Amino acid sequence: MASYSESLDFKFVSLDTFFVQFIILFVVLWVLNKFVFKPYLAYLDEWEERQKKIEKDYKNIDNLINQANEQKENILKEARQKSDEIIYEAELVANSKKSIIIEKAENEAKEIVESGRRQIEKDKLSMLSDAR
Repeated sequence: MASYSESLDFKFVSLDTFFVQFIILFVVLWVLNKFVFKPYLAYLDEWEERQKKIEKDYKNIDNLINQANEQKENILKEARQKSDEIIYEAELVANSKKSIIIEKAENEAKEIVESGRRQIEKDKLSMLSDAR
């Protein structure tokens, strides 16, 4: 009678070589899984996350632009208001200084006129005394 392994021989493959090939295949698949497939799948997941983030940022860019435009408009509005206030205050200061200068000029003019009148009165009295 033939041995057990010889009785299970197939036409092209023996049971011993089948087991060895199965173990080699299992080891190759395990190595590929550990060092190729899992890292590659992790890389693909990371890449997909980055793409989703880029897409989300791209969609949010319109919102960010709108917010920036609103902030710009608010800043411009505040700047215009402040400039209007500064102009108003400058006009008030200019008007008050103008009033002071006009008042001072009027006072000086009155003094000059009064001084002139006194001088005329002096000259008149001097001429009258010379004439007597």
